[in-house]
Amino acid sequence: MGKGYLIVHTTTASEALPVAGANVVVTDEYNNTLYNVVTDEGGVSPRMELDAPDKAYSLDPDSSIIPYSKYNIGISAEGFKTFIIEGVRILDTSETIQNADMIPLTLDITRSGSIIFVDNEEHGLTNPQPRFTLEAPQALPPAMGRVLPAVIIPEFITVHLARPEVPAANTRVLFKEYVKNVASHEIFDTWPTAALEANINCIVSFTLNRIYTEFYRVRGYSFDITNSTSIDHFFKPNGAIGGNISRVVDNIFNRYLAQVGHKEPFLAQYCDGRQVRCPGWLTQWGSCADAQAGMTAPQIIRKHYAYNLEFREANLFSGPFESYPGYALREGSSGEHVRTLQTYLNRISGSFPLPVISPVDGIFGPATTASVRKFQRDFNLTADGIVGRATWYKINQIYAGVKALSEMTSEGERIGIGHTPPTSTLREGSRGADVVQLQFLLNFIALYNSNIPFVIENGRFDASTRQSVEAFQRDNGMTVDSVVGRGTWTRLYDTYWGIVSNSPQPLPPPVTPGRPGDIPEYPGYLLRVGSSGQDVMLLQTALARMAEIHPQLPSITPDGQFGSRTQSAVMAFQRMFGLSPDGIVGPATWRTLMEEYYNHLIGGPGEEEMPPPTTPPYPGSPVRRGSTGENVRIIQSYLNTLAQVYPQISRLTVDGIFGGGTEVSVIAFQRLFNLTADGIVGPATWNAIMNATQQVQGRVVEYMGGSEQSAGINLDSIIRMLLMSRFRRWF
Repeated sequence: MGKGYLIVHTTTASEALPVAGANVVVTDEYNNTLYNVVTDEGGVSPRMELDAPDKAYSLDPDSSIIPYSKYNIGISAEGFKTFIIEGVRILDTSETIQNADMIPLTLDITRSGSIIFVDNEEHGLTNPQPRFTLEAPQALPPAMGRVLPAVIIPEFITVHLARPEVPAANTRVLFKEYVKNVASHEIFDTWPTAALEANINCIVSFTLNRIYTEFYRVRGYSFDITNSTSIDHFFKPNGAIGGNISRVVDNIFNRYLAQVGHKEPFLAQYCDGRQVRCPGWLTQWGSCADAQAGMTAPQIIRKHYAYNLEFREANLFSGPFESYPGYALREGSSGEHVRTLQTYLNRISGSFPLPVISPVDGIFGPATTASVRKFQRDFNLTADGIVGRATWYKINQIYAGVKALSEMTSEGERIGIGHTPPTSTLREGSRGADVVQLQFLLNFIALYNSNIPFVIENGRFDASTRQSVEAFQRDNGMTVDSVVGRGTWTRLYDTYWGIVSNSPQPLPPPVTPGRPGDIPEYPGYLLRVGSSGQDVMLLQTALARMAEIHPQLPSITPDGQFGSRTQSAVMAFQRMFGLSPDGIVGPATWRTLMEEYYNHLIGGPGEEEMPPPTTPPYPGSPVRRGSTGENVRIIQSYLNTLAQVYPQISRLTVDGIFGGGTEVSVIAFQRLFNLTADGIVGPATWNAIMNATQQVQGRVVEYMGGSEQSAGINLDSIIRMLLMSRFRRWF
């Protein structure tokens, strides 16, 4: 008999807030209490040791012994619904993470005792279902042949909990958590790392293919993927996550497979390889055996699939995410990325108990290390104080949630949510202030309940608002009639005030030395064409700074007069940050712009691995696949800068080795700038890369002998701007 481990993490509002002091009771299958513990101020339980069958059983496909033990978990906290999770699997030597996104109680006493049950369902390798059947699946409605213009990592993915044609609930889950959930229920956490990586690469690729091709949405469905294993992957709502799987996903969640010469992610289908055969596809047990024999994940992938596949990274994200800088930040690092990190951690400290970093100066010192380590401990990351890819994106995710929650709270105050519901009756086609109030309530509740889809607050009762109303009515056991009358208004208000009363709310970000004062308050009136004065001057100054940071935005000269150029700059900013692009500066636009302006007002020292200040001359001979050294590092570093504006260019590891990934990025650049797309950096390509990078950084320089012209901002760059809103439904 071996030993496995369990950690419970209690949060609410899509992980934006910890639920401290939650009581966690762990029992065995005979209902004997094994642990009765309480989560700490970060919502994390103590690490609990539990019996589990020996690890060897999980590595043997012919074993007749189920390789895990099952335990039940009860999680309760004052003001929240109770979770009872049955059949949580514990594997020998493995750490299992049970995340509980706690749902606040409503003010409706008859519903305050609701309990969420998670069924104990066999799945995965111990009960392989027919999956990805080689014969054609049951016919779906025809598609319209539409695909997205770029491979994008969504913030959330919507999962239909049945086959597509079967009526069932949809649930919204963070993309990374979806991948972790599927992998934890498809394979065993005890497998070698190479096997985990190979299978996770397939899960990511398959999922991104569904999103990229809009496989279900173009057929009229309101979800991205199903949890039917005959068509898609097995997803278990509130299912536990394997610790090893979690760490692997955190590092490769944006790495996918694609056929050489194809833009779309590869539809990487697989099977267990024992009870279900699938020639030409990856087999799960086969990947485990290959990894035990010493094969790497790429070797396993290329062995199993009869296609010319390559690994790619998607560095275009929906949601307000800053792209990973491409290298780890640690004590001694400095620059804009460090300052962004410090700003984000301080904002998060209003919700999670992190040490405040003061000053926010772009220098990674002991205070930043302490804050990073505390964050890593709270979110089951390696607590080394180093911000690699996994920590960077987790900080981004929690920051986005905390910021959105703070904005929603202040927006509720602006809208003026009282305790008396409106008396109007709303249905699809309705417009006006009551619809805005309805949409606000739905979005606020959606932060705490993944069954409710977000809507765009546009004052129009459109199809997305109808779907959200239906989901709310269904989730609350009401008649699903899509009409917001007295009963639905009352339940919406009970739910809203229940959340506000029972759930902690984030504190405002701390004001730290080095920050140039508090963010200016909204002047109290709309700024639009024809306005003038000091408020307009401040607005224009902030817009000018944003144009320096984001080359996609038009540059303006502050003069205190709100004219057509200022209006265009405002509209471009609004589009970039998911605001209504009306060219009028109201409270939401003012707050967002000033936060961005003040967050970027203080510049820091230069960053690691950034291009040097002067243009390096052409080295004298072509740089191509197989080349190594400083010239390759310069090319990789400059291409990484360009990738922030041109999503067709993949980000690279700056290692001085000109491999396949560097060649792909060079070819992408050459195509964008109308050069010969041969993947070789000759004089014309070298000079074009240097010049384009300087333009992106805001420096106007002359070509060094090249004759090509810049391609400018393209469609994908515009799409990148539009994808930065947390609540827009792009998928």
